[in-house]
Order: sequence, then structure tokens, then C-alpha cells
Amino acid sequence: MNIWRSRAGRAGRTVVQEFASLAPAYEAVFSRSKEGHNDEIPGKKTWSRRVMPSVVAQVKHPYVTKRRGVCGGKPVITGTRIPIWAVAGWSRKGYSAERIQREIYPSLGLAEVYDALSYYHDHKEEVDRQLAENSLSPHEAKRRQAQWRQSHSS
Repeated sequence: MNIWRSRAGRAGRTVVQEFASLAPAYEAVFSRSKEGHNDEIPGKKTWSRRVMPSVVAQVKHPYVTKRRGVCGGKPVITGTRIPIWAVAGWSRKGYSAERIQREIYPSLGLAEVYDALSYYHDHKEEVDRQLAENSLSPHEAKRRQAQWRQSHSS
């Protein structure tokens, strides 16, 4: 039985009619395996899970770009030199997207901050690596702070 046609949506419309653009991708995920059996447990019927490349490939980040010569080719917010790893770093410190936009990067729109965080979650390993490469150890941060205070004291 096709799960998309099994229930009626609002106003008597089927789920297929409601979500026609998503139906092929979801049917690919929830369709039965070739033989309708679980490979691990003989005779056990199960639903197979498949990767949805068509849906995954459609995720775009309109506010994120990578350009050679801008921040070493790392992803940045479009039209700025603000790297995604910097926004992700504030998020990991507990800052909300609204607070990042309001207090840290007031020149950005909230949509740009959310898109940066979305990119971070889609490319977590890459951005975490960049964040680690660009973060200071606590000792180095204190050393630089002391050096700055000394050079800026009267």
C-alpha cells in the first residue's frame, strides 16, 4: 500500500496532492527493500532506509560563499569577510542567533546568521576543523591580552 495515498489531508486532498514535490523523495526512503525482508534477520519484513541524494543536493546556502583569496578560500558570509567558523564559535559558546546578530555582527541580517549556522550544521566536521585551527589556547589568549594591555597603557 502506498503510504502517501493511505490518508486524506485537509479538504479531502490526499497527502500526495498536499506534498507532491516531496513525495518521490519520501517514497524512496520508506519503500520496501527489494525482497521486502530485513537482511540481518531472515524472514523479518521491514522498511528500508535509503539516502535521499535529490533532497540533500537541494540544500543551498544563499548567504555563504567560498572564494579563493577571501579568508583563504574558507566559507564566509556573502559580501563580507566574516568566516562561518567565527559565527559557529559564538554559537558553541551559547550565543543565540539573535544575540550573535545583535551584539557581535550587527551589520548582518538575522537570515545571514541563521544560514551560517545552517551551513555549520551541514558541514560540521569541516567548520569544526577550521574553528580549531583558528582558536587560541587559554594560555595564548592570556599572553596576547597582557601584551595588548602593555602596548596600550600610557
